[in-house]
Amino acid sequence: MPVWCRGVAAKTTSRHTKLGGEVNFPISCGGTVVMPGYCVLADDSGIYVADPARMREVAVVAKSRQQRSLAVRQHLLTGHSIFDFDRENSQ
Repeated sequence: MPVWCRGVAAKTTSRHTKLGGEVNFPISCGGTVVMPGYCVLADDSGIYVADPARMREVAVVAKSRQQRSLAVRQHLLTGHSIFDFDRENSQ
């Protein structure tokens, strides 16, 4: 499983310090609240956190943007201008 972090804090993970810990407890990560059950999507570009109820909406928008990006790329590879893309693809 991939892990993303800013640094290592081995002292806080030691059983000798008895700092405890929680499971299914809200946390703050980078100033964003992450609630138990939230979906976390991460890659080298960043991290996205959302309530599972919003993930279908996010997936639909992401898929649409991905398809548009592929269409723009193909449009440019054929020698057309980016400024003509919307006009040519709305017909």
